[in-house]
Amino acid sequence: MMRPLLLLLLALPLLGAEKICGVFEWEQNRNESAEILKNLQAIGEKAEIVRDYDFKKYDVLIVPKAVSTPLPLRDAVPAFLSGGGHLILDGWPLKTFDGKREAPEWGELLPGTTHCVMDSAAVFKGMRNPQGGNVTLSCDGKGPGKLRQLACSGVRNVSWRSMNKCQWRLTGPLSPGRMEFHDCMDATPLAIRDASGKVIGQHTAQVKHFCSFFPGANVVCADIQPDPALKLLYGPHGKDYLRFLLDTVRLPLENEPAPEYWRNLHELRRRITGLKLYYTESVYLFKELHFHNENNRRLGMTAVPDLSTEFGQLESDTLDLCRQFAKYRFNRFPFAVKRKEELLKKVEKQIGMTKSFLAKGRSLEQKLLAAHGEKRFAIPERGSIDIKMSYGDYEPLSWGGAPGFAEYENGRAIASLGIDGSCGPNYVSRSAYRIPTDKNRKEDEYSKEVFERYVRETGLHKFTSHEIPTQMIPLSLAKEAAARDIPYVADQAKGTLRQAVTAADFNARLGGVGIISSATESPAFWNLIEFMAKRAAKLDGVHTRSITFEGMLMGGYSEYGFRKYREFLKERHKTIEALNKAWNSSWKSFGEIRPPVQYQRTPAEHANNFDWIEFRTREFNRFIEKVASIYRKYDPVHPLTACINQASPLDGVEFYEFNRFIDFAASHNTPTSRAWYQIGLGRRGQRADNSEPKWISFSAPWNLSNSEDELQKCQRFNMIYYAAQGMSQFAPYEWRHGTSARFGEYDGMLYLAGAEFKEFTRWKKKWQNLMGAVAPKDHAKTGVYWSFVTKSHGRGGIFETKIDQSLFCRYFGLLDAWNRLLDKEQIPYETVTRGKVKNNEIAHLETLIVPQASFLEPEVMEKLLNFAENGGELILEGQAGRYDQYKKEDNRIFDGLGMVQVAAASGRLSGGAESQALLTQEEVGPAYLTFEMLEPEKTKIICRYTDSKPAAVSMNYGKGKVICTGFSLTGVTEEKVVKKILEKSLHNREAHSDDTGVRIFPWKGQNGFLYLAVLNRSGNWRSASVTLAGAVQEAYDIETGVRLNHKESEINVPLFPAGGRMIAVRIGKGEKSK
Repeated sequence: MMRPLLLLLLALPLLGAEKICGVFEWEQNRNESAEILKNLQAIGEKAEIVRDYDFKKYDVLIVPKAVSTPLPLRDAVPAFLSGGGHLILDGWPLKTFDGKREAPEWGELLPGTTHCVMDSAAVFKGMRNPQGGNVTLSCDGKGPGKLRQLACSGVRNVSWRSMNKCQWRLTGPLSPGRMEFHDCMDATPLAIRDASGKVIGQHTAQVKHFCSFFPGANVVCADIQPDPALKLLYGPHGKDYLRFLLDTVRLPLENEPAPEYWRNLHELRRRITGLKLYYTESVYLFKELHFHNENNRRLGMTAVPDLSTEFGQLESDTLDLCRQFAKYRFNRFPFAVKRKEELLKKVEKQIGMTKSFLAKGRSLEQKLLAAHGEKRFAIPERGSIDIKMSYGDYEPLSWGGAPGFAEYENGRAIASLGIDGSCGPNYVSRSAYRIPTDKNRKEDEYSKEVFERYVRETGLHKFTSHEIPTQMIPLSLAKEAAARDIPYVADQAKGTLRQAVTAADFNARLGGVGIISSATESPAFWNLIEFMAKRAAKLDGVHTRSITFEGMLMGGYSEYGFRKYREFLKERHKTIEALNKAWNSSWKSFGEIRPPVQYQRTPAEHANNFDWIEFRTREFNRFIEKVASIYRKYDPVHPLTACINQASPLDGVEFYEFNRFIDFAASHNTPTSRAWYQIGLGRRGQRADNSEPKWISFSAPWNLSNSEDELQKCQRFNMIYYAAQGMSQFAPYEWRHGTSARFGEYDGMLYLAGAEFKEFTRWKKKWQNLMGAVAPKDHAKTGVYWSFVTKSHGRGGIFETKIDQSLFCRYFGLLDAWNRLLDKEQIPYETVTRGKVKNNEIAHLETLIVPQASFLEPEVMEKLLNFAENGGELILEGQAGRYDQYKKEDNRIFDGLGMVQVAAASGRLSGGAESQALLTQEEVGPAYLTFEMLEPEKTKIICRYTDSKPAAVSMNYGKGKVICTGFSLTGVTEEKVVKKILEKSLHNREAHSDDTGVRIFPWKGQNGFLYLAVLNRSGNWRSASVTLAGAVQEAYDIETGVRLNHKESEINVPLFPAGGRMIAVRIGKGEKSK
């Protein structure tokens, strides 16, 4: 695949040459080529047969019988189109041949060579699929008279596939509106109409290109309908149809843009993209100048020139030009074209000024660095951060199969920004997940060659391969399992089960085929997993391997699954009497029990649902453990990751336990991408991976209007924010959409958020070794409890209520709110799971916060009280432990504390401060609570409601303390209430700043060093004063290695907007700063 400029140079001889038609001939179309040549000469065209792939001399290239094409045509067509040549294809090219071998791995020709695609989006052209009959071909007055209204009888069917200029998830119902080549135009030169005159299909399809790839070139697919009654090219109308086709590609389209419009646009777009890259480079350079100026001044070093005024003007002028471009870029009116000509001159001038600033700034930076001498601090740890593109955003595959011309160009553009690869079912795994027969293995080897070529030619070399799909049971094995298992599909509306019969039934989310089915006991299934484990072990371009893909098909709704579930219940409860007591049910035997189908309405149904989720979790983890062991056996090199979607309570995944079997704490971004989840639920020392974060449009103090520069800051802050807490791999989902809320487009446009990547990837190389140190969560003294029991609440997108109204999803939102509060207070914390509590893995904590965990297992309740009794501080928000996991009232925590919870009249605190209401979803309790103490003298009231009743209380418990709040601390407007309740956690901070716009994440390094990721959650340049827990002995800037100013227990860190700085300090308790 060649670059557009090279392609254009190769095709230059075509420009201005006489018009000659080339008829491409190869072994499968010789007869058709001869007939086309004869008819061309008959209508007076100069034409000749062409058998090689040098098309420079032709203005039109016709490919007869193009349903099948040879492989070399894929590389030759882009060069031809880049020079403005026109391509006419006889039919839609479906098959590619490598010599005499059909090569399905290369897919269809056009998506591989252009961005023209054939898909089922014809509904956007008003087409519908008729059942047949008499139709009319219509060209709306254009072309020879015989083709203006041509009746066709005996038509059996009309395909509603259509040719389009767009390429974005083309199977989706809204595909053409999602991502387009704005400058190109698609048309229907010859339409098929029914008796009423309504357009029902395309007979001839056209895309005229005005993009930077193929300016002025046409691609026309002739005779694209499969029905013989609709064929024209080789029948009595062949000559007229050929003349019509040649006129179609050689004459202008109605309403097509003037040549000066698109020439102007392409040049301006190229230059504005360059300006954005230079501007972003200048931001990062000025970041260094700002740091050195401020740091050197505080160190008492010689003052240097301040470029802040010059940079401020450069920034203002650049952003203004970007706004003007966005305003006028697709405007075709003459005044706008003229305005863009003027804008182009301004952009070129601004590029020159920016380059001048960069040269001056780099020279100054070298002088500032040299003032510190040769000796610099070097971080001894080794770590890395890998940035990729999400599969949903960038999959290097065309609609028809292999990476095409546009994908190669886009891949190179992405690689030029420092992005390492893609995350998804790319050609590492696409079409590979099949029973490994000899035929499939051979085809797979060809597929690997396609992928490896893409890696070589684009520079993208770190792909995450999603290898095991959601529907991981091949249909042949599903059918075999169905005969044994008797699978069902849950009818959620009726609360009944129906037997699974079809392939769609086997893939039903609440069905009987999946992980919990006899299919996963089949040797053939594990042979497939072994094949997948081996196939990419030595494949160039593979970086990490994902063994899940979003929501895995769990299965279990089958007679097989019911038997397994009953065995689980017997193992857990021993006897039916014990189960009935725990569930508050009246089953006569285990054989009667089936898992839930509808949302639970009684405690017994809730109990059944909880144990069903527990069972699914266990089976899922057993499955993943076996898959991971096979992968590691055959590939000990590549790290294992995952893509688990937690949008449903019934997915049956306990994320912390699942992370035992993979190398990254890895999940999809739903229902949260906050740090407490992906990062927090990782094992100790485990780094996190998010396969599809949607960060760019998050709310932020600087994001007032979603302007391009504001979204750039959003992307910058979120990348550093998550990396600073332990996320070492992420694949943002923002590249392809055509708005400023994204990174870029295929056709050469780059938004500032995309330009941000290039500098961020350079910047992170200076400090990414930090990822080899001990992450903040792994040495925190504060913990936040995450209640897995809420997963058993089935209400939420599965049964009755909307997902965002469910307790399950609201609880995620509650933990998100705690994440924000603790970040704001600069308190590092560890996410604590029930497994950690049960395994006594919380003794290192000094404070444990339990936010509104109304449903707790008795063992967890006892150990939480033991934590306080042994000296810990336990903060209980709301009705902690009011119910056990089976929704039976328990309340042993508050009984043990000698307290009674009572509904409060309102949440307003004395003094007028507002507080945040507790969760009330799914009948868990009132919005606000107050407390009645059996021994009031042993209890201290922290704050009261306006009616003087206690709103938050504390009491000594054994060697420790318990604090109870009747409201959520996450929304309290009175800062002193927050400070009082979190007093111990605040005291235990190793570093903090009084600046509320600063976030600090401490890492433990070697040799007694503490590494601080100091972040600026504001859109302004600032210097943050950071106070350490002891006297500072040494302080260094990790990025440059230079000495950092410090005084006693304080350091000052210059920060750039929405960015951060990595600092190394060594402190001593009670010692004076040197």
